[in-house]
Amino acid sequence: GELPIKYTICTSKESEIWIPILIAYKSIVVFISLVFAFEIRKVKIKEIKESRMVTFSVYTIIVTVTSTLPVLYLLPEEKTVTFAIVGALCLILATVLLTVNFLPKVRN
Repeated sequence: GELPIKYTICTSKESEIWIPILIAYKSIVVFISLVFAFEIRKVKIKEIKESRMVTFSVYTIIVTVTSTLPVLYLLPEEKTVTFAIVGALCLILATVLLTVNFLPKVRN
């Protein structure tokens, strides 16, 4: 027969308080990164020629996070689907960012 699927979920009575606090904190950090990336995107200093890549990386992370969070809250009971979506997005995001940031350096 089939084996039952079991999940272990770590929860707390304070989860309803701490999760929004953590999301707010991380949102503030990403917003500050976005402001810095926006400010340095047109810098033409030779030593800081990666400023456009930094801006692209921050924008890509913001788009990925804002598209992933609703999925996590819309499918709370579908643990396998949620895990697969988050895992796939993390792998795709890491691959894209590493390729975009380091491929030009490898080519030169």
